[in-house]
Amino acid sequence: MVSDVPVLMLSGELDAATPPKLGADALRTLKNGRQILIPVASHGYGQPCTHRLVTAFIAAGSARDLDASCVREIKRPVFVTALMRPR
Repeated sequence: MVSDVPVLMLSGELDAATPPKLGADALRTLKNGRQILIPVASHGYGQPCTHRLVTAFIAAGSARDLDASCVREIKRPVFVTALMRPR
C-alpha cells in the first residue's frame, strides 16, 4: 500500500527489535516519509533532541525540512557494571 501521509520515522542504529533496514524498506511506500537514524540509540531513545524533532514534525505537518543535526550530539548511555551501595 502506498501512502502520501507525512511520516517521521526515528530509528535507533542499534535497535535489534526493529532494525533501521525495516524502516528503510517501509519508506519505499511512504511518499512523504523520512527516516532519521539515531547513531547510538537502540529501541528506546527519549532524548530532548528526539522530543524536539517530534514536536517540530507535528507543528510543520511534514518531516521534509526538519533539522535533525541534533542526533549527532546524542551520547551513548553509560554502561553500568555494578550498582553503588548506599553508605
